Amino acid sequence: MDWRPNEEGIRWFLKEVWPLIHNEMPAVRLFLAGRKMPDDLMQMQSEGIVVVGEVSDAAYFIASKQINIVPLLAGSGIRVKIIEAMSLGKTVVTTTVGAAGIDYTDGKDLLIADTPQQFVEQVRRCIDEPDLCSSIGANARRLVLDKYSNEALTQRLVGFYNKLGAAAL
Repeated sequence: MDWRPNEEGIRWFLKEVWPLIHNEMPAVRLFLAGRKMPDDLMQMQSEGIVVVGEVSDAAYFIASKQINIVPLLAGSGIRVKIIEAMSLGKTVVTTTVGAAGIDYTDGKDLLIADTPQQFVEQVRRCIDEPDLCSSIGANARRLVLDKYSNEALTQRLVGFYNKLGAAAL
């Protein structure tokens, strides 16, 4: 959580999105986890929010939640935690920025939300339509296995090297 885009994104989510979600769906709980959680967030006491901080096993923690929220507003590169959650068959709700670099289809492999109201709508969909949520998680897992697993990446790398070798001949 000491990476600036992560901190900015979660602070935006807590200020702009969480009150709307909590107002409409008071039974929903938000679990905040991450290494080097800022002290003010660790000390935060807010209804419906559980601040966990660093967890000993990220995969276990991610697997224990069906919906993973990744409210990134800035940054670049593939978000490893999004790929990890997808590989575990979890539904990820993220921004267009958060999903950058991932070959996804919105509504099939993950859910995109760029505004507070879109986050509320996507979380509500996940809660109201558990079959949709399960389907997105299954599609996400399949996508990661097909495109981002070690085997898939190795095959693409070997193919690339073969092309280079053929071009050199």
